Amino acid sequence: MSKIVKPDLTYQWASAAGGGSVAPNSTKIQTGHIVEKPNYEYMNWLQNRQDTSIAYTFQMGVPEWDALVEYQYHANYKSYVQRNGLVYKALQVGTNKDPATEAAYWSLAFDNYGSAATVQTNLNTHITNYGTLASLSNVATARSNLGVYSTTQVDNALALKALLAGSSSQLFSAANGTAGYEVVNKSQLDTGLATKAPVAGNSGQEFAVAGATTGNSAVNKTQFDARTSVATDTQAGIVEKATLAELIAATGDKFPDAALLLNNFHFGHGDDDYLKLPTYLGSFMIQWGYNSSTSNPVTITFPTTFPTKCFSVSCTPDASTSGLTEVVMVQSKTTGGFQWNGARDNASNYVFGWWIAIGY
Repeated sequence: MSKIVKPDLTYQWASAAGGGSVAPNSTKIQTGHIVEKPNYEYMNWLQNRQDTSIAYTFQMGVPEWDALVEYQYHANYKSYVQRNGLVYKALQVGTNKDPATEAAYWSLAFDNYGSAATVQTNLNTHITNYGTLASLSNVATARSNLGVYSTTQVDNALALKALLAGSSSQLFSAANGTAGYEVVNKSQLDTGLATKAPVAGNSGQEFAVAGATTGNSAVNKTQFDARTSVATDTQAGIVEKATLAELIAATGDKFPDAALLLNNFHFGHGDDDYLKLPTYLGSFMIQWGYNSSTSNPVTITFPTTFPTKCFSVSCTPDASTSGLTEVVMVQSKTTGGFQWNGARDNASNYVFGWWIAIGY
């Protein structure tokens, strides 16, 4: 169906004087016409009421509230009325429930333009101020609610903080550290250092260590004693180096080093040479040589002088050189040598041969 054209209600039926209009009583209004010729005055009243009602609706848009009307409410529809210039919508079915006072039955259907405009103005102001926070009525409360601080508050707070790089003129208090990376205070440090050993040591303080297992580790007394007790035939340990006098005296638990053992020892391998035992063995010496001189007698000089005494000299002729009977006599024996005096067939003559001397 196309749009219905709005009727012209400039004039309402029987609205002018002189036409005649009489309102029937309530019984007739409720009964309506029966088989009769309608009274024109009733008809004028009825038509006038209809036109007036339509014109009223055109004029007001939403009818004004009437205490005698039962207003309706349903999920799919509801009644709308005006009251004091405001439009209300029904919240439940009711009669004689004034929208201005009966909030359980009525609620505003629309906000009036003035309130909406005020809200919009306030909203625009709020949006503008939101970007800069320039017009806050209570800055301190706003900061508190937002959990932020002013520049002054931050500066004052930072003034109470320690510099990241520290300051030699500023103290920094700290609670007792309990975890590996937490700072410790002076009391903790003093308490801890009181149980520590000085780097330079302390002659009045013992320093306990576990048993060393690597080359640079400190050894404890048990390990030290095990290695530094006096050595025996069956136990490793330390020994005291013997002096020459102790070595000569055969002092017990004294051990010479190689230098002392071989002190003054000599064992030659030449044709004219000597053997000299170490001092702790009495410096016993044996010297030997071969006389090949054609002089007779001849002075034989020992390869080295006997420091103390020459006990004896023995000579053995080298008979292979002549085939004659040869003898050798030792004369003028000293610590430095002797005189070789040979004879052949009972006649003085040079004799080749070996000699050996013993002394110390």
